[in-house]
Amino acid sequence: MEPAIPEVADEIWTDENAEPVTWNRTKFRTQPEPLQARTHPRPSSIAMWVVKVDKNVAMDQNSFEVDQDDMVAVSVTNGTHWNNTNVAVSKLGRSTNAYNAEAWGFNSAVNVANGTHAFLSNLNITSHNGAIGLFAYGPGTQVRAQTGQVASTGPVGHAVVAAAGSWVEAGGLTVATGGMRSSAGAAWGVGSRLRIRESTASTAGVGSPCLHAGGGSLLEARNLSCEAGRAPFLVVDASALRGSRSRARSARAPRVLLDSVSGSAGMLAAVVIFDNSSTPVVANKTSPVANATTKATSTAITVNRASPVSNVTVKATSTATAVTWTNTMVARPKTTVVGVSANSTALSTKTKGPQPSAKATTVVPTQIRPLPPVRVTIKDSEIKIRDTTVAGVWIANTRARVQIIRSSLILEHNDTNTDGTVGESRVLVRAGGALPTRDMDKFTEEPRKPAQQLQHRPNVITAQESTLEGDVLAAGDGSWVDWRVTMGSTWVGTAGQSGNRSRVDVSLSATSSWTMTGNAHVSRLRVEGKVPNIDSRGFMLYYNASMSGMAGTFDLPGGGRAVAVDM
Repeated sequence: MEPAIPEVADEIWTDENAEPVTWNRTKFRTQPEPLQARTHPRPSSIAMWVVKVDKNVAMDQNSFEVDQDDMVAVSVTNGTHWNNTNVAVSKLGRSTNAYNAEAWGFNSAVNVANGTHAFLSNLNITSHNGAIGLFAYGPGTQVRAQTGQVASTGPVGHAVVAAAGSWVEAGGLTVATGGMRSSAGAAWGVGSRLRIRESTASTAGVGSPCLHAGGGSLLEARNLSCEAGRAPFLVVDASALRGSRSRARSARAPRVLLDSVSGSAGMLAAVVIFDNSSTPVVANKTSPVANATTKATSTAITVNRASPVSNVTVKATSTATAVTWTNTMVARPKTTVVGVSANSTALSTKTKGPQPSAKATTVVPTQIRPLPPVRVTIKDSEIKIRDTTVAGVWIANTRARVQIIRSSLILEHNDTNTDGTVGESRVLVRAGGALPTRDMDKFTEEPRKPAQQLQHRPNVITAQESTLEGDVLAAGDGSWVDWRVTMGSTWVGTAGQSGNRSRVDVSLSATSSWTMTGNAHVSRLRVEGKVPNIDSRGFMLYYNASMSGMAGTFDLPGGGRAVAVDM
C-alpha cells in the first residue's frame, strides 16, 4: 500500500510549516521521570494517559486522542510491559520548545521510556502540528511496532524515533510525514538502535530525510521503499545526541546499514554525512601564537574562520582544554576544482603554482584527538537522486567509511552524448566543504569548523560489484577521499581536489574498470595488473609519482595519457 499523508486542508498545511520553530528555550539537562514538567507552566504530568504497571499489561483502551500543546498523548513508564493491538492515537497541539520535543519526546503521540517494553500491532498513529509519532527513550527500553501506519504533519514531526539507548524494531509499516525536519525513522544517542523492515514511506517536507542517524546510534533498514521529496534519503549527523545522558560516551560513531532498499532523494544528496560540532583540541605550548589568549570559561568555541589570527581571544570548552590557532603557509603546487559548489556540479580541474603566504592563511588546530569514522553500508539497493544540484554521497567535517555493494546511486541527467555517455558530469562523492544548515534546506557557503577535516585521515569509499557514475571530489582544506573500485565494479567519472592538503586516492582492481569523463588529478594511483583498465577517452590522468610508487608517463587505452607530477 502506498503511504499517504493525512488529509489536511491546504491552509492548515501551510500554516503548520510556516509556524516558526522555537529552539532557544531552556533545555532540560536530564529527562524528568516520568515526564514530570519541572520547569513547565503546568506542575502536573505532561502526559494525558499514563500506562504505569510493573508487570505485563494489555490495556483495554485502544483509542487515544489529544488536542493540547506540549502534551504527550500516551506515556508508558518505568518497567511496564505494554501489549496492545489495534491501537489508534491522534495527537494535535504544538510544542513551545522544539529542542526538548525532539530530545525527550515531549509532545509526542506515544512516549515509551525508562526500561519499558511495548509491543504494538496494527497501529494507527497520526500527529499534527509538529509532534513525533512513536518515541522511545533510555537504556532497556524496547519497542516492537508491527503493521499499521504512522503519519504526521508539521515541523519536527518524526514518525519513529529511538533515542538515548533505546531499541525499536518496526516492520510492515506505512509511514508518511509532511512537515520540515520530519524523518520517517530516526535514531540518536549512544546505544540507540532502530531496525525498520518491509515498510514503505514518504516525506514531503524540506529537510525531512527517509532516515536519520545521530551520534552513537545503529540504524538498519531492510526492504524499505522510501521517497524523500525535498531531502536526502539518509542523513547522518555524527554530533547529534539529543537527550543522551552522557556526552562523554559519544565517541562511538553512528553505523548505518541499508539492505535491499529503494527510493529517491529530492535535495542536497542521496547520503549526507556531517558533524557540526566543535572538535576539542589540546594546546601545544611550543606553537607560535600571535597575541592570542585562552580562557576556559565557556561551553562553546566561537571562531571566525575568515579572520586573521592576530589579536584573537578563544574560549575553550572546559577548564582542562585550551585552543591554539596558528597561521600556516602552504607553498606547493595544488590542484583546484573550479565550478563546483553546493549549487553546481559541473567540474573542471587545473593546477596552480606556489601561493604567497598572505593568501595561504589557514586555521589549524595544534593537536586533535582522532574520532572514529561514521560507517555506512549500502547493499543490494538503488537510490535515485532527482534534483540536479545534488551529489551521491556528501561528507562534511567528519570522517566516514562507506561501502557500496551491488548497489546504484543513480544521478539523473538531462542530456547524453552520441556515444551514450553523459553530457555533463555529476558529483558522485564529495568530501569536505560546506555543512548543511539546521533546516537541511541548503549547504552553507564555507565549512564553519574544519578541525576534523584537518586530522588528515581518509574518507574511505569502497565500491564492490557496483556500477556507479559521477565525479569524486575532495573539496576543502584537509579533505581526503580514498576511492576504491573493486570486485568487478565499473566507474564512469573523474577525480579532482582543492584546498590545502586535500587529496583523492584511486584504487582500481584488476576486475574493475574506470571510464574517464574529464582530466583527473589523483594523489595516489593504485592499479592491479600490468595494463590499467582505464578508458581515458582522450583525457589526461595526473598522479603523484612518489605516493603511487611509480613514475613516468604512459599511454592509456582510449588515447589519453597518465602523467607523473608532484602535487
